[in-house]
Amino acid sequence: MEFPKFDGSNPRWWRDQCEIYFEVYPVHATMKTRFTTLNFKKPAATWLQTVQRHGRIVEWERLRELVMAKFEKDQYEVLLRQFGALKLTASVLEY
Repeated sequence: MEFPKFDGSNPRWWRDQCEIYFEVYPVHATMKTRFTTLNFKKPAATWLQTVQRHGRIVEWERLRELVMAKFEKDQYEVLLRQFGALKLTASVLEY
């Protein structure tokens, strides 16, 4: 099983996959953030770099919390824009 990569999209899936990985493979609590941050890709890696300028995130729970606060909100906004861009192509009766 490969550790999940994270680019900022689908943060819930990523979080859940990380949790499964940590259940299957005995990763020490102090190493969980190392495993996750090594697998960040742009643009999430750029965001992480900015956040860590204020100090390295040591606890997995804190990293998970920050990721969800940032990227789950972004995901919601993307979906909302996509929904707003939908166009009616037929009448309701035709549907």
